[in-house]
Amino acid sequence: MEVINEKTGRPPKDYTDSQWQQDLIRIRAVVQPSSFKKMRVIPEPRNFVGTYHGKTQYQCYCDFINDVLNSIRRGKPDYCYYIYQIAELLKYEHDRLQAVWLEEERCFKLSLNK
Repeated sequence: MEVINEKTGRPPKDYTDSQWQQDLIRIRAVVQPSSFKKMRVIPEPRNFVGTYHGKTQYQCYCDFINDVLNSIRRGKPDYCYYIYQIAELLKYEHDRLQAVWLEEERCFKLSLNK
């Protein structure tokens, strides 16, 4: 597994869950847990002048990560498509996050260890 960043996308078509579980061990080893319980949204600067055009991409990404965290913390499964999203989630649920690669659906099923 290469370095994890925003370009670390979806696994290749022939990827298996067995391969993923090995990669997940390596990713977990390099991701540092956060002291926060959820991803913090960076607000717009107060001196920003202009027209409001809605949330930024970063704010939408924070919402997505926090929605997934809320869902799995309530005991419900959730899903994501990209490895960098799992690396992000590991910051907040480092030891409890379970991620299974669903080969047919080509996505990750997420849950927490009890």
